[in-house]
Amino acid sequence: MPKTVTVSTATELLSAAKGARAGDTILLAAGNYGDIYLNNLRPGGTVTIKTASGNHDAVFSYLTVRNSQNLALQDIDVVHPLKPGESDVAQAAWIGSSNRISFTGMHFAGSLDGNHFNDGNGLAIGNSDRITVLNSTFEQFKVGVKIGVSTDVIFAGNTIHDVREGVNMSRLTSALFEKNYVTNVVGDSSKGDHPDAFQLHAGWTGESSTDVVFRSNVIIAPAAQGIFICSSFGEQGVFQKNIVIENNYYEGNQRNAISVNQGVGVVITGNTLRMGDGGAYAPAIVVGQSTNVQITKNITPLTVQRTDSLSTNITWANNIDVWDPQRKTGVSVASVFSTPLTTGNIDFASLNAAGSKNVNVTGIGFRAVEGISHISGTAEALLNSYVPQFEGHFSANYFG
Repeated sequence: MPKTVTVSTATELLSAAKGARAGDTILLAAGNYGDIYLNNLRPGGTVTIKTASGNHDAVFSYLTVRNSQNLALQDIDVVHPLKPGESDVAQAAWIGSSNRISFTGMHFAGSLDGNHFNDGNGLAIGNSDRITVLNSTFEQFKVGVKIGVSTDVIFAGNTIHDVREGVNMSRLTSALFEKNYVTNVVGDSSKGDHPDAFQLHAGWTGESSTDVVFRSNVIIAPAAQGIFICSSFGEQGVFQKNIVIENNYYEGNQRNAISVNQGVGVVITGNTLRMGDGGAYAPAIVVGQSTNVQITKNITPLTVQRTDSLSTNITWANNIDVWDPQRKTGVSVASVFSTPLTTGNIDFASLNAAGSKNVNVTGIGFRAVEGISHISGTAEALLNSYVPQFEGHFSANYFG
């Protein structure tokens, strides 16, 4: 029979974790557990480790999950300000060489001193399979989340704010980024940052990703690019494959609001790009050195096909060109949007295009869905709804 135990120290936690079997639950009493290393734990089924009381989270100062499987962590704070002499490439938490690991309702934070320029990275995931991160918050980091060389990743219902970069990814196979809210992404210009809410690249070794979906995310970040996808190894035949960018909202002032370079099989549909206050550049959908690209049903001030790296076999259909103050073209902002730019707390439904008698927006642009930044339901119910999606490639409905 599965059992439940309550622990109050790191030593008790590690002892309980080593002895846990499938179906067991380890409850964490409130308190600071210091650095936690959940390494070489391989139960035959899921073991849950969670805060005992929802009002008093257990706190880790560092977390590693390595060479482990079937662990579900819930409602735990991981707070990691950089230690004296610690580099900003250090992370608060790491999942490495593991499979079937889930984080739900977690809070990852750096220094919490109001200055994310003096922080390291949040969560790093590498060489892992079937990793799920749901309803979690990442704040005050250099990079909120870094993911590399991993398969079957779900990142949904999360909030990322006050970071130099949101999510940085490379070498993924089958990944879903859905219903996340990313805001206040501000790079440190003195360190050469080029901040993005989501960046997918080919890593240092030039390896592609395939079957990656970005769906129903909201990005409010005037100083950051939105969804930036590139390879930088296109001349060597390395392309990002089967990429879907669907029903996302970007508000900001960076040209590369949605940018795909070196892609094969790309769907960009139903997104809204809106220019923020005081911006020098209108946000755009930018495509370069890509093939088999569908750009449909988007609302955007600008769509750019790079002339320095031409793309082939592009389909453009049913997009709305909204006013670009630089080019002096497009329908008026007021004919598409009935609400002002966002300030303070956001009602995501207010981001929907309203249209007018002159501009029909039916079926075009972003539409708010339930669960952006936080998906309703218990951790168990969320996992039960998302994990079965691992059985198929996330972009299979588009590419077969």
